[in-house]
Amino acid sequence: MANTSKSFIGFTASLVLYFSGINTLYAKIPDELLYQPPKNVQSTQLATLVGFQKLNALQLIKARIYLTYINDKATLNRSHDWNKVYEISPGLTDIRLVSDTPNYFTSGRLKFTAKASHHYQVKNNQADIKFNKEPLLFWVEDLDTGEVVTPKQELLGITVPSSVSFVPVIISK
Repeated sequence: MANTSKSFIGFTASLVLYFSGINTLYAKIPDELLYQPPKNVQSTQLATLVGFQKLNALQLIKARIYLTYINDKATLNRSHDWNKVYEISPGLTDIRLVSDTPNYFTSGRLKFTAKASHHYQVKNNQADIKFNKEPLLFWVEDLDTGEVVTPKQELLGITVPSSVSFVPVIISK
């Protein structure tokens, strides 16, 4: 009985904290560690960078890439932020990315030289792979020219086991 009371009190306290707006008890990340777009610069002097999502022909594999760092500054992105557009300064750009397609998690780093007024996108070939023996490649593409501005390269990835769900079947006689 005592354990039940403690559990109930703990659950009730959690609900009160959640609904009172104290559900984000995370540490505050200093602004100097977060990516900030260039300030006091005309948009024509900047480039843009965005993640990627593509479905394969059967709509089963969602190849999604999102940016986690730009020039060693955190973006705090998650998978659903793949289409967030970032303004970047022209010049050498170092990005870290994550691809979290179901059953396969990849992260890595790509570097490229951005040009003013150009639009860039990180891409991969995951939705186009026909056989498991084909390598998973990542690159940055200039959307204005169609030019691949980084070498297509394999990044480290791990296979994530899919969860198996068992559904009970009741057979009546």
